[in-house]
Amino acid sequence: MMVETAFSTEDISRAAKALKRLRPAYHALLSFYEKVFIAQENSKGAVDLEAPQISPQMLAAKRQEALPLADISEFRVDVAAGADLMKQLFDITRADHPAMAESATEIEAALEAGTLSQETLFNRFLSADDGFFEDTARRSQIDKNFLAFLTYHSLIPSLALYAEQLSHYLADPVQWLKGYCPVCGSRPGLAVIDREGRRFLHCSFCRQSWPTLRLFCPFCENDEAKSLLYLFSEKEKDLRADTCNRCKKYIKTVDSREAERIVYPPLEQVASLHLDINAQQQGYASGIEIALNI
Repeated sequence: MMVETAFSTEDISRAAKALKRLRPAYHALLSFYEKVFIAQENSKGAVDLEAPQISPQMLAAKRQEALPLADISEFRVDVAAGADLMKQLFDITRADHPAMAESATEIEAALEAGTLSQETLFNRFLSADDGFFEDTARRSQIDKNFLAFLTYHSLIPSLALYAEQLSHYLADPVQWLKGYCPVCGSRPGLAVIDREGRRFLHCSFCRQSWPTLRLFCPFCENDEAKSLLYLFSEKEKDLRADTCNRCKKYIKTVDSREAERIVYPPLEQVASLHLDINAQQQGYASGIEIALNI
């Protein structure tokens, strides 16, 4: 089954506090993302979306072909709720991310002047219009990656709700032996082993999770033990990179059995960048096509 773990704002704060204590080098970055994720959680109640409908014929075809329930371009969002969240993210950025403060002010000014709109940003992001973000960033002399980051993180409450609504159409995710999200088709950004030893993949886009095999590469579906290895440090027994010598990609994994804290996947992704560096130095590539961190 799909696992929907609800996290309160207090849970997110406790998770951030534990990670700051465990990995002090990430303190400033975790403080920034803690506020971002709490703002997203608080924004969820304002999101109003009509539940998606999938016909029985379409659903049968998707199941037969092992297709995700929707393409990212088909996701619907609450523009007003996203715009309100974006305003909060401007303030959070100026207070906690000085390197991006100027870009935040420039984007906010463009929105207020009417030369840019949240609805356009949201639509172009969902349609994967990289050229639009490239042109907008160049024309306005702002950081393209931050513009994409801001857009995506303003959309998270809508994306998560829409994905949750779609997930009700899943027949039996336990049988979903694929490396891409059964809801939106995106690749996982993180794997988590729960306290019962079960392995779950967490979608890098819509934040849904689904169970998977313990020995399984989500990027090439390799399940041969001899070519599936991992990188880890004795100092961090709760964290490792599962690597595949067939496709030379890796996915970061958090083992909840070794973690004496609340495991909140979005924060775990942020507080493990050193593992990305280590894996890439060893010749492995990230399986995520677009990293939406700054």
